[in-house]
Amino acid sequence: LVKGRLFTSPQTALSAAQVKLISAAVLDACDMLDGVKDGLISDPLACKWDPSAIQCKPGQAADACLTVEQAGALRRAYSDVRSSDGKVVVYGLSRGGEPGWSTFVATGQRPASAVGARPAGGNPLNAYIYGDANFDEAKFNPVTDTAKVRSSAFAKEYESDDPDIKAFLGRGGKLILWHGLSDPGPSPYATIAYYDAVKKTAGANANVRLFAAPGVGHCGGGTGAMSFDVLAAMDDWIASNRPPEVIP
Repeated sequence: LVKGRLFTSPQTALSAAQVKLISAAVLDACDMLDGVKDGLISDPLACKWDPSAIQCKPGQAADACLTVEQAGALRRAYSDVRSSDGKVVVYGLSRGGEPGWSTFVATGQRPASAVGARPAGGNPLNAYIYGDANFDEAKFNPVTDTAKVRSSAFAKEYESDDPDIKAFLGRGGKLILWHGLSDPGPSPYATIAYYDAVKKTAGANANVRLFAAPGVGHCGGGTGAMSFDVLAAMDDWIASNRPPEVIP
């Protein structure tokens, strides 16, 4: 909801040509950070490209640059949203994944109802998520409503946010996590944060591994390599007792 409304106004909406322009500029700035020019950004967090690089200059055609308002909205899209206690409420979107954002975030001008914010009573899960069947998602406030959402019955069933899995690991459990680094929905940065918390809680040598897939979107898609067998990696780990270092 927070990211979904960034580009829906006439001042901030992006054309298809501008999305391509942004993607090309980001890749030009950050593709080689890993030493290989392959159309992928291996570590989006290391990419510090700023939209001001393609902000409009006098005389430029509209689709060849970004207005001040568009650049500002894009900068906010890349940024985390934090609550009043400093906790991350919504992680920023990944630089390099812009062409796939429209799966979850409308980049062109659309009504709020088309990008996830529904009118009061329009979402059958409202009662479950917000404790109010008539909650108006268009008025969602990340600071005041987040605590309510995170403590809901839905969150308790849906979110795996407890890093203390020592009981599972103590019974011989092994865990492989993976996430596409260009996922515009559930953030890969949340998965990375969870992995770091698990390692901090269970120890650096805990049987937990995280594989981040550059360029891959939500469960697949995108420009990165998305055909890999995590189950085979787990089978090999169990059979050999050696954790996977890579997944081809």
